[in-house]
Amino acid sequence: MSPSPACSAFPKKLIVATLLLYFLHLPPVIGNWLSDDIHIIGFSILPAEARKRSMYDVDGYMHVMEDMEILIRLFGKFKDVTYFKFTKSMSDCDRTGEEVELHIIEGSEHTVSEAKVTLPSKSVDSNLVYMCLREGSSGSFQLQGSYIDGSGKEQVCNWLVIKLLDRRAPIWVLIMMVVGLLSLSALFSGLNLGLLSLDKTDLKVIINTGSQRERSQASKIVPVRNHGNYLLCCLVFSNVLVNTTLALVTDELTPSNGSWESIIYTTFGIVIFGEIIPQAVCSRYGLAVGAETILITKFFMFVTFPLAYPIGKLLDSILGEEIGAVYTRDRLKELLKVTRDQHGLEREEMGIISGALEMKSKTVKDIMTPLDDIFMLPVEACFDFDVLTEIESRGSRGHMAFVQKLIDEGPGDPRYETVGLVTMEDVLEELLQAEIYDENDVGRSHGKTQKTIKSLPYKYRKTRPVVHISPQLSFAATQYLVTLVEPFKNNKVSLSVIQRLMGTNIQFVKLPKAVALLHPDESTVYLYEAGKATGVFTMIIEGRVRVEVGKEKLTYDSGPFTTFGVDLLMSYKADGGIREAIKNSISRTPGKNSEYVPDYTVKALADLHVLKLTAKKYRQACIATEQERMYSNNPQKAAEKPTWAEEIAAILDAED
Repeated sequence: MSPSPACSAFPKKLIVATLLLYFLHLPPVIGNWLSDDIHIIGFSILPAEARKRSMYDVDGYMHVMEDMEILIRLFGKFKDVTYFKFTKSMSDCDRTGEEVELHIIEGSEHTVSEAKVTLPSKSVDSNLVYMCLREGSSGSFQLQGSYIDGSGKEQVCNWLVIKLLDRRAPIWVLIMMVVGLLSLSALFSGLNLGLLSLDKTDLKVIINTGSQRERSQASKIVPVRNHGNYLLCCLVFSNVLVNTTLALVTDELTPSNGSWESIIYTTFGIVIFGEIIPQAVCSRYGLAVGAETILITKFFMFVTFPLAYPIGKLLDSILGEEIGAVYTRDRLKELLKVTRDQHGLEREEMGIISGALEMKSKTVKDIMTPLDDIFMLPVEACFDFDVLTEIESRGSRGHMAFVQKLIDEGPGDPRYETVGLVTMEDVLEELLQAEIYDENDVGRSHGKTQKTIKSLPYKYRKTRPVVHISPQLSFAATQYLVTLVEPFKNNKVSLSVIQRLMGTNIQFVKLPKAVALLHPDESTVYLYEAGKATGVFTMIIEGRVRVEVGKEKLTYDSGPFTTFGVDLLMSYKADGGIREAIKNSISRTPGKNSEYVPDYTVKALADLHVLKLTAKKYRQACIATEQERMYSNNPQKAAEKPTWAEEIAAILDAED
């Protein structure tokens, strides 16, 4: 090793070194060292980080990387003004090169000095670097450590000569390696989060319900994701390997005294580009990233197989098989609630799903109407018109069952006691998680007082023949109107009025038998014809129609809950006040914008049930809703005018 003594102890160690050199029969340069002329007897490279990059060979040469900036400490004899330089020629120390003034270390008695200097580049003909000194700012540089050997040839002591080493790779190669390693680090870190966050259940759901692209991506990932612990070990091993290699390559790019710089650069690069950014991306797009890079993942699974696979199998045996996410009824309900802003389900649809999930745990007692709230008649009551009207106004209907409770406590034999009543509507309401309102709903529901509209008297009901549809279909059509069809949304028409329209304005359109059975495409039953004015809004309840649109006659088939003529209803505006509107409706005064010209043709392909409303009938429904709301929200006003229900009936029953 080159000596690196403390300054205060240097003279004693110099004597020891001199004696060792003498007994080892080294060249006669010691005499020069003991003179007062400036000379170098040894050196070391500072700091420790740069020294780690240097080494000595068996001949005593120090090997250092070319073009490296070093802080060199020199031992020997120096003057107050002494200059130092490197040369690659023994015969010409004055050749052009970097000259630096030495800094004498205090307390060393001019025996120790330092200088910061950059090593030259390695040349083709020689990789040796020699040291030269000059006293003062003028004069010639003198080669240090030179002597004449036995053959009369000038030589330089090996321990004062530096051998230059090539860089291990060109800078552009190192930069490319850093970019590639950072990319792999980002990939493994992102896949570690993205792939492992997709459990087997999620992937099965995506394969069965996702878009075509999502299904393709999930199908690529499933074979790899089925080996969960093996995949985990592969990604972790690969990430650690890449990050370790990245630290070494970055260290090669930094200056000789820049190990701390290498640590900072590597840490910053891995944290920002290898962890934060990829994990942020893969937490949202893990499926797409995992599918696009599946070949790289498989390659590294193959490379790390000898180490990752045994550890993965060991984890499988210890932790058990990975099952995936499992959802109970309560968790499914809560999942619907917390994701209501993302899953796109309407409130009514969520109610239906929640009701179906709760059905198994519901008891009859939870949904029945208590006996105290049930309307009853004495056995001697006569079924005259007034009694029938009262029965209907109290909402009694068929499809009901009495609820009985077993009484086995107290004296006497066990017996059943009737405690309530359950109707089919109660069951449907519990299943749909929504109240089903119709013209018969009054009083109380499930033991809770409900705010209801007074039932219309029987004598004002329509007696003309009407087409009936099932209550379930009527309810579904009503919910569709108030939820998705603009003229009926936001309580513009009340539920009770819409359900009454469902009972009085459903029409049945029948195709000729021969056409329906053999040639439905040749149907000539038209609901709308392009260019021909019409004054009705139509909603398909049951059946199938064909629609031709525009001059190009673009054709498509449609079915239930398709609406036509919405623009006709949207043009309606209630002006002139309620009284004038009621007067106009009863006197059959035509409303404004009562017709429009469609640019499409609609014809029936099968027997249809349709809801048909004219612009005037929709106007009547809006007025009836306003009238109904005015009285139902103001009990005092309703009491002052007991015939308000008759007025509403008159508005709705007015002929088109």
